[in-house]
Amino acid sequence: LKYLSTHRDLNSRLTRWALILSEYRFSIVHKAGKSHGNADALSRVLTTEVRYLPVVTIDELREEQAVDSDIGSLAKKKNYELSQDKLLCKVTVEGLKVVIPTKLRGKILQLHHDLPQAGHGGNKKTLKRIQEQFWWPGMKEDVRNYVQSCTSCSQRKHYGVKTAPLGKFSEPTECFSQISADIVGPLPLTPRGNRYFLSIIDQFSRYVDFYPLQDHTAESIAMAFLQYFGRVGAPGQILTDQGAEFSSELIGHFCSFFKVKKVRTT
Repeated sequence: LKYLSTHRDLNSRLTRWALILSEYRFSIVHKAGKSHGNADALSRVLTTEVRYLPVVTIDELREEQAVDSDIGSLAKKKNYELSQDKLLCKVTVEGLKVVIPTKLRGKILQLHHDLPQAGHGGNKKTLKRIQEQFWWPGMKEDVRNYVQSCTSCSQRKHYGVKTAPLGKFSEPTECFSQISADIVGPLPLTPRGNRYFLSIIDQFSRYVDFYPLQDHTAESIAMAFLQYFGRVGAPGQILTDQGAEFSSELIGHFCSFFKVKKVRTT
């Protein structure tokens, strides 16, 4: 914190932190490192939440194989034999693979995908882990369906999503020289009659400003820009999308008056 308040040549991230902290009044008091006995207390909060994952035992495998009709038919075919543990296995080039009965396949999938060691791998990684020891008919399709239906994976990963290549824009060298703006809304109506807000981001520091709007007309956006310019000055460039309000003649004249270059995304 002392570094942020005294050093001038800050990178974009430190500049953003300094701008946020500048809105508060506080005193910085140095504390010696040897007295930081509680420095990481918040990062070590105890939790009582325990997640239990299923365990598949040899006895359970043997019992379920004995009552599974599909496995009973496989035992009569070639390339199948019993292991030393009396488990039906498929003979492969890599060795014996235990044939998993229908009832236990969900547990095997969960163990090889949901465990922390598994790391919620994709289709190929999960299938590879299972194939090291196990086999069952239609295993590839079951793995694919399980991975695609995983809630944790769907929240963190995006399968098959293609994005357009990013446009090339000049990089800013100082604060508030290049900004980007966009409209957010419609939102629930506020007591003051606002349903939208204009989001303005400084491209150098990534500092964000929000301006409430009753509508997203060019006139309202121009007034919000005017408030922003009055606080930090007019930027050299504004980046917006191709919305009608940003492409209007009014915003064009507004930018020309303040000698601001307007750039649109493709």
